[in-house]
Amino acid sequence: INLSPIGQNLLTKLSGNILTKIETSQWPGTQLLESKATAFTFRADNFSKEVLKSATSGLFSWVQPELPEDLCFSYDDGSELMTTVTHEKIAYLHLNDNDKNLILKNCPQIFK
Repeated sequence: INLSPIGQNLLTKLSGNILTKIETSQWPGTQLLESKATAFTFRADNFSKEVLKSATSGLFSWVQPELPEDLCFSYDDGSELMTTVTHEKIAYLHLNDNDKNLILKNCPQIFK
């Protein structure tokens, strides 16, 4: 699915933060059966954060053709932190012990 001009503009803004760009049939949370898509890996820094935050107000708004789909955030070791399958409205976290403890400390009601 081609990206809208808004989605293309977002990728242009983030172009300096692209670490990898590959054609693939799978990425965290998704496996395509008959086609491939372009998957990007970006450096997660304050600039990227601001670009992503300004693109939309909702996690499940990341749906093509308007915006790239299926945001995934990873730890430095490559393991997944957050995976989304946005057109299905699915998101999940894979928290390491440090992050889980930080969330419990700052938002204890989240696990009640």
